[in-house]
Amino acid sequence: MRPTGSFDYEQDLVYFAPGQLLFLVEHDEPLGPAALVEAVQAHPLVRGDDRLARVRFDTQRVWTFAPRADTGDRKQVQLSRRLSQALLGGRPLAALPGEKSDRRGRAYSTLFADLDVDNVRLLELVEELDRRLQESDDRGVAGVMLRTVSPNWLASGAPYHIGTGGPGAQPVPARLPSPAWWSTAVADAPGTPFSFTLPGRLGRTSAGDGVEVAILDTAPTPEELKKAFDRWQAEHPILRGLLAPDGTLPSSRLRLSPGDSALFARLNSEDGGFQLGGHRYRMADHGLFVAGIIHSIAPRADLHLVRVLNDFGVGTLETIVQGLHTVYQQRDPARPLLVNLSLTLSLPLRGHKLPRLGPARLFADSAFIERMGWPVAWACEVLESEDVLIVAAAGNDAQPGNRPHARQPAAFDSVIGVGALRSDGSPADYSNLADRPSRIGIATFGGDAPPGGPADPDRGVLGVYIGAFPGGERNENGWARWAGTSFAAPAITGVLARLRSTIYSPEDALRKVYDAQLEVTPSPAEEEVLTIRQG
Repeated sequence: MRPTGSFDYEQDLVYFAPGQLLFLVEHDEPLGPAALVEAVQAHPLVRGDDRLARVRFDTQRVWTFAPRADTGDRKQVQLSRRLSQALLGGRPLAALPGEKSDRRGRAYSTLFADLDVDNVRLLELVEELDRRLQESDDRGVAGVMLRTVSPNWLASGAPYHIGTGGPGAQPVPARLPSPAWWSTAVADAPGTPFSFTLPGRLGRTSAGDGVEVAILDTAPTPEELKKAFDRWQAEHPILRGLLAPDGTLPSSRLRLSPGDSALFARLNSEDGGFQLGGHRYRMADHGLFVAGIIHSIAPRADLHLVRVLNDFGVGTLETIVQGLHTVYQQRDPARPLLVNLSLTLSLPLRGHKLPRLGPARLFADSAFIERMGWPVAWACEVLESEDVLIVAAAGNDAQPGNRPHARQPAAFDSVIGVGALRSDGSPADYSNLADRPSRIGIATFGGDAPPGGPADPDRGVLGVYIGAFPGGERNENGWARWAGTSFAAPAITGVLARLRSTIYSPEDALRKVYDAQLEVTPSPAEEEVLTIRQG
């Protein structure tokens, strides 16, 4: 196993976990994992293929989402449709891309499996199965219908794709006075360098009481958090606010779901070797940084940090689906819930560089790319049907003169995509469009960074950071400046948490955000903006 902190700079670019397949099925009634595996193995498309006969299923890698039966008529209309109507003033809307009202209330499951085949043959197999599924009228086996077969695509903390990109810029140490007058302040104390100033009436809303926010991201270990608390808690309001009085978890404001330790060990290991080109450093603090932003805006919201990315910021469809399933199973229907996804999938969309792998049609076919994202998209739709607001980073793929569409999951109709602005309010050089082709995205402050460089040491987003810095600089105070759409997204999540706490419906909460600033950034940005200032 490669030692922690060492990196293979000659590593090949990869887009999916080698030798793994995902089977997405739909069924009328909830079924156990063993029954689902049996039904997939008996499916004519699988049973009749010698290659698929070698697939190894594991009942521990089956995740089922079964919408509640009491969602009511109002929730039969997608929340994304209601959110779009809130934004567009109730104008008639055409059918949303990918909308599948015929499966409302039906259960679906994702089954992850292993297959000993090289990457080229795996993609050829996926292409063939996808074509056959589109040509067939699948009646299923025992009420189980196969909807798509996909590689286990990789995901990360807002990269271009695995192997290049990452957060908009690397974190840098924050230059702060010590001691400072705000050392003993609370997380939302006005006038501190880490506090956020919200426009207009948004600042006069509840501080997040009664709201839960699930953050799917990287996560430090409880031991690392306790060590940082012991070192810096006396002068660190965010650490004091997030952790218990003795520095442990769970606290009154934060709990941690560490995920499948064996799975993340494989993702961190030499044979997995999943790191981000240009960001090949340990970034377990990415999720903590995001949590700190939300806490400083909505300090009384309950935060749930769910680990879905490895220590270097990379996950898979499997870890994302597993994390969403954790949120889905543990949600309290009586409380407003928001989900923050400061991550993206490695699937390209319009305006993105196409990977040079597999059959040529795969990445030129937008419908195929959409189907590959269904396992996450359908999970988001199930949460959306229960009035959960989901916010996601748009991605950091932009080049001078070219701002590509938002990546999945920000591009999903059920998700509010978030782009990044610089401190002067202009679009950040690194930021994708907030939410295209969907229509409900917004851009806000995500930190300044020069092209290809680290975060601006004075105008990057300021947040809690307890680990080592990429350049080997010593962490003196537990703070860093960072930049990226990863850090614009939690600002919007924090604002929406305040509004949901103030007894606003999901669509009314989003309408309040748009109404707070009735302007649009200049072309070609084509996105709503919300001016939030830090410091």
